[in-house]
Amino acid sequence: MNAQVSKTQRAAETLNDPRWAAVQARDSAADGRFYYSVKTTGVYCRPSCAARLARPENVQFHA
Repeated sequence: MNAQVSKTQRAAETLNDPRWAAVQARDSAADGRFYYSVKTTGVYCRPSCAARLARPENVQFHA
């Protein structure tokens, strides 16, 4: 039960982060301001990355 709550909280935090909108839009203007990683695959991407979007609960942003 706690794992589910934690997963839901992580997803909500990502969805409410303005950087997520840049990732969804593949905004190249945001490149260099931050990057993000996907916990399940170990992939690091720039906001403009053409890779398939990850589930929000698996995304972590980095400065």
